[in-house]
Amino acid sequence: MAGAASANDIKSNIDAAIQKQNEAHQIAEYVRGFGEGENHPAILFAQEKWWEQQEILTDLYQQYDKAVAEEQSKGTYIGTFRISHYCPCSICNGGYTGTATGARLTPWYTIAVDPSVIKLNSTVYIDGYGEFKAQDTGSAIKGNRIDVCVSSHEEAYRLGVVYKDVYVK
Repeated sequence: MAGAASANDIKSNIDAAIQKQNEAHQIAEYVRGFGEGENHPAILFAQEKWWEQQEILTDLYQQYDKAVAEEQSKGTYIGTFRISHYCPCSICNGGYTGTATGARLTPWYTIAVDPSVIKLNSTVYIDGYGEFKAQDTGSAIKGNRIDVCVSSHEEAYRLGVVYKDVYVK
């Protein structure tokens, strides 16, 4: 995913911070094992490092909660898809203004999907684009491909083909 870190990425950072805390604790315990007091420089250093990681963890836990909530609001992740663009013109759509579901083609709302992958009339979230309605199909739209309806033929050409993470609600 581009942009914000995923919940899994943040979880990896949490695990690393906890590991560093454990290492700091082990150092302090090792030094205590030799009978050293709490004011020993190695124990003070280990405690400082433990608290540094605690501050990092506090921030990471907040980021993790936010990322999980955001990911859940998108729906169920179904993979990275090839995203192309089309418009209602005769070149892109053969002049049809309707869709496979009977709805009217609506730029930046209607998408064409493979109904064996995404059921028609599903709400689909495309990372970086937003929410769409799976209302259309197309002969070239097979597997992990989505065709996004846009306003004009020029816009379709300009946007080209991109790859985005896709979620279904």
